[in-house]
Amino acid sequence: MKALIQYLKDNQLTISLAESMTGGSLADALVQNAGASEVFKGSLVCYHQEVKTDILNVSKALIETHGVVSKEVAIEMAKQAQALFKTDVSLSVTGYAEINQYSYMCIYYQDNIYVKQFMYHEGTRIEIIEHAVQSLINLCKEILFIDK
Repeated sequence: MKALIQYLKDNQLTISLAESMTGGSLADALVQNAGASEVFKGSLVCYHQEVKTDILNVSKALIETHGVVSKEVAIEMAKQAQALFKTDVSLSVTGYAEINQYSYMCIYYQDNIYVKQFMYHEGTRIEIIEHAVQSLINLCKEILFIDK
């Protein structure tokens, strides 16, 4: 996480989040690091579908068509977080914190969309959430070419 924050600082980039299955754990992991306030503008925990539609402005039709846990919704969550917080980079995660259930993670950066599907085959609910947070951080670092 420190490498991500430093990269964002060095490149004068800001970041925002839209979290569902992780329930704020990603924001928590981010703010535990010194310097986060220089790059992190905010996060919306949109655990309930109404929050996704009424506050984050994810289309109800999109959710009805593709389901709340889908790459399409993950993409829209990231786009809407970027618009809401006016940031350079936005991350989103939607899914189920259960064994053998899918989650989708998205990074929206410079009008480019990077989305990946994950499935965890073992672990407690808390461990799956922790793995999801780390997976999204690693994906972000990969997309931004951090530590390469």
